[in-house]
Amino acid sequence: YPPKTGRIKFGENLNVKYFDQNKESISINNTPWSTLAENGDHVDFMGDKIHVLSYLKKFLFDEKKCLQSNSTLSGGEKVRLSLAKLFLNKHNFLILDEPTNDLDFETLNLLKLIIKNYDGTILIISHDRFFLDCTVEKLLVFENNNKIIKHEGNFSDYYKKFGLEKLKIVNNQFKNKISDKKIIAKKVI
Repeated sequence: YPPKTGRIKFGENLNVKYFDQNKESISINNTPWSTLAENGDHVDFMGDKIHVLSYLKKFLFDEKKCLQSNSTLSGGEKVRLSLAKLFLNKHNFLILDEPTNDLDFETLNLLKLIIKNYDGTILIISHDRFFLDCTVEKLLVFENNNKIIKHEGNFSDYYKKFGLEKLKIVNNQFKNKISDKKIIAKKVI
């Protein structure tokens, strides 16, 4: 969608990939194998040609699950498959919209490792403060008054600096409740 105000300026050779938290890129009529390698048995992962089963094993799929219909996958398995699909082929800018939803501990660790080794820029939209602490170097914090704060460092650094004083009470009805902030963070290499 085009912006309602302002403009977007793209750099040269920008190749953007987007992770959809709703898992809409996963066809329930396919299998994990056919989702990643429609007409073959190899995938391109960060410049390396890898057999699709070996690649899916990195995302914690066993051989049997790789051949089952995507309609049988749990929410977490669909997220893992979406992430596996996302990291294929060459790109240099990732947008991850709530990537930690439905993920187990092992997959979270795998995602952290892939992000750490990613050669490009990643924009992470998340409420998962621990995940942000492990993966980002800069924050864009969207505060309740529609103000955007740029912060160098992770969420813990931001919290130590500002604490609860940056959180704003929403309105008279909810004076005793503190509202959540939506945090967008980025990893830049």
